[in-house]
Amino acid sequence: MFIDPNDNKIHFNDGDGNEVHGTLKIGTASPTTIVNLPGVLNADGGLDRSTAAVLAIGGTNATAVAVTPVLRADGNIDRSTPGPLTIGATNVSVVVLGKAGAVAGSGVRNGASRNILGNKPTAPVDASANVVATVTQVLEAGFFTSTGTASVTLPTAQSTAGVGGIVAGLPGTPAIGDIIQIVIACLHATQVVTLIAGTGSTIYGIATGAVGGGARTWTGRITGITADSQTMVWY
Repeated sequence: MFIDPNDNKIHFNDGDGNEVHGTLKIGTASPTTIVNLPGVLNADGGLDRSTAAVLAIGGTNATAVAVTPVLRADGNIDRSTPGPLTIGATNVSVVVLGKAGAVAGSGVRNGASRNILGNKPTAPVDASANVVATVTQVLEAGFFTSTGTASVTLPTAQSTAGVGGIVAGLPGTPAIGDIIQIVIACLHATQVVTLIAGTGSTIYGIATGAVGGGARTWTGRITGITADSQTMVWY
């Protein structure tokens, strides 16, 4: 690693002196801090870039440390145990995590006492004529409404050949214990909306919810993550 006086940039070389195109960029016209360094130092002195070394998130007043590497006896860097990740600092007013849906959105924003629980970019689903919900409707809308007696059938929790299903539709790598929520609301004074389990889902308790003129929140908890055999329980 060296600073080139011609461009005032930090350059990274591998063990043979060849430049590796990782960058360390601190500060731009907009106050941001970006650190994007190459990954694992191999025994031959080369750099394995398949794993990022440092992830920095935030502006000039933010602090972010992704990995604290451990040097093994063979000379390689062990990154199997992640170090701390700190996002934001005392001078950061809002932290934005992720984005909503498949296109750019507002994400989940946390700022002091004003915390966004989630961002549902899809409008509530009208279930008045009964509806077999899709994974997108469950995860991107999350609200089901009805003017009278109706049913909401959950989509399958299970994938097919590794594709589809509620569990596989969750961000990142789903884990047992992950939870999601949906809301079912009914406008009628006495009629109700019933939740019907899809493949892989089990309903705990009475399935008839959203008593007339009210709403009920259902919480789904992941109980199995084996591909094509995922399971959930709804409370």
